[in-house]
Amino acid sequence: MNIRLKLLLGLLLFSTLAFGLYLLPRSVVSKGLTEKKPETISDAAPQSESLHTISPEFAEEIQKIRSEIGGNASSAGKARGYVELAGVFVKASQFDSAAYSYEQAMNLDASLQLGFETGSALFESLAFIPSASKLEENAGRARKYLESVPASDQHFAEAQAKAALTWVNSASPMKGILKLRELSESFPENRFIAFQLGLLSYQSGQYEKAVDRFKKVLSLDTRDSSSRYYLASSLLQLGKKAEALSEANTGLKQAGDMEMKASFEDLIKQIEK
Repeated sequence: MNIRLKLLLGLLLFSTLAFGLYLLPRSVVSKGLTEKKPETISDAAPQSESLHTISPEFAEEIQKIRSEIGGNASSAGKARGYVELAGVFVKASQFDSAAYSYEQAMNLDASLQLGFETGSALFESLAFIPSASKLEENAGRARKYLESVPASDQHFAEAQAKAALTWVNSASPMKGILKLRELSESFPENRFIAFQLGLLSYQSGQYEKAVDRFKKVLSLDTRDSSSRYYLASSLLQLGKKAEALSEANTGLKQAGDMEMKASFEDLIKQIEK
């Protein structure tokens, strides 16, 4: 699935919310078998409303870790197991289950500070939720964890930005947008914030602003393929085909995986029409 179709799906599901997931190029969210809900109550996460499935390789790893958790006598050991389990769920794009596992770990070991990880998992889950009530519930839970991340934490700026983005598709969208702009002033070198503002500009048709913001991200990381893609797309929308083609060709050379390469190839074909 190419990056433009991902953008359309993101719009249909939750407008500008949770950009980082649906707007990434060609990431696969559907392969293999659907995850089965565990039978033991202690390991059972709430029924997922996700639109994606889990591959057999991840399912096998998940079952193995669950068995180890069940066989571990100490609370600290079980907590470590849940953290490991959450990491696998994240890799498998099972974000509801990842958040649940992080919460289980914190319940078992109060010393674990996993607010950012839990809130981020809930934030990412928003991209896969078709139900408005479930979307609102997870957005609220995500904010609770993300806003609790202390200012001393290295993830503070990103946590605040993700919390702000949960408001974008709410009854108070400007609350999130204004907060994101405020964070941009406080953390001008933060790539995540700059990227999200670029996407806001792109999606609202403010392509000049989008160009500036994606160039800002690329000044911080010249190999950011997603920013390069949206920079080229924004330039194309402005009718600057030569510049767009140059950026797209650079992105194609730098792309680290076949899906990203395919997205740039599609874009180049569009530019050259």
